[in-house]
Amino acid sequence: MQEYRVSNRSARSLDRVVSSGAFKSPEDVLRHLINAYASELIIHTAQGIDLQPADGGAHRTQQQWIALYNAQEGEFKGKRMIASYDVIGAPSSASPKLLASLQKDCVEYWIITSTHNSYQRSTLAGNVIHNYQSTVVRPKIISLDEIPVLQGEPASKVVEMPGGLLYIRALANDRHAKPAALLNGLVALAQREPEDIFFHTPDQDSRNMDSERAVRFGDGGGGFHVGGGSRFVNGNGRSRGVFVSPRSGRAKK
Repeated sequence: MQEYRVSNRSARSLDRVVSSGAFKSPEDVLRHLINAYASELIIHTAQGIDLQPADGGAHRTQQQWIALYNAQEGEFKGKRMIASYDVIGAPSSASPKLLASLQKDCVEYWIITSTHNSYQRSTLAGNVIHNYQSTVVRPKIISLDEIPVLQGEPASKVVEMPGGLLYIRALANDRHAKPAALLNGLVALAQREPEDIFFHTPDQDSRNMDSERAVRFGDGGGGFHVGGGSRFVNGNGRSRGVFVSPRSGRAKK
């Protein structure tokens, strides 16, 4: 078995902890620390989403973040970029610590996701694409006959619109989700009432000028915002990595 050594400074710290009476030996201190770290690591890996924003909370465009995750270097190795369904699903799957961290990002700036709306230029049809342009995992394309024009309509109204409900289901990656379940999840994420959770998509003229848009989440101006109109090359935000299981569906090379 591999043997490890600690520095004199660390050894003195271990001795001080033992002398306080909290532990019987330096070995007990190290065993406790290892077990605590392992438990946190297991929870983190099971949840998948990083506990902290990528690159120290830097702000980048969707295009720039995608390139970093596809490079699979440094902190991005073994991870995909967070998608809209990860954010929407966080209240039911994330630890309180992780959920609070995601909410903090939304309040302080935006979370920009790998989810991308590709709009038709002459109709309201379009595709919601998760893991857009990813070479780490396979992108998932959800085609919709209508992505409604939403200019700050509240979630309570959007789920009552046939096209709006299908759009939120696409963002959540759950085509069978009930309106009440979607609203409850959004309320838990935003910590706001459905009337204060606002959806945004570009109008037809704007779609005609620029049909490729990123999906992002943010809180400000008296409400929580689910944006589907952020430009691919200049709308920015924070990102999160999501652990990729070796057995998950990876993109074909």
